[in-house]
Amino acid sequence: QKRHQLFHNMTFFLSREVPRGYLELIILSYGGKVGWEGQDSPILIDDSSITHHVVDRPKLLPSYGALPKSREYIQPQWVLDSANFNFILPVQKY
Repeated sequence: QKRHQLFHNMTFFLSREVPRGYLELIILSYGGKVGWEGQDSPILIDDSSITHHVVDRPKLLPSYGALPKSREYIQPQWVLDSANFNFILPVQKY
């Protein structure tokens, strides 16, 4: 039961370079909300409810500077590691 709530109260946004399929499944399975770059996304990139922005590139795009500052930028591995350990890991190493 605890597993299903690991990402509750978290909203993730997946950048286009991130593989959406398995990340979306894991995030939703653990109680999170998820959006992505695309027309059918339920959450837009500038939504202030986003807590974690998943990116997989060496440097953030300059356009990200205009987005709300309340989000953490993380690599996809953070989602997988947190789910595997069933623990919200510190984002600094990701």
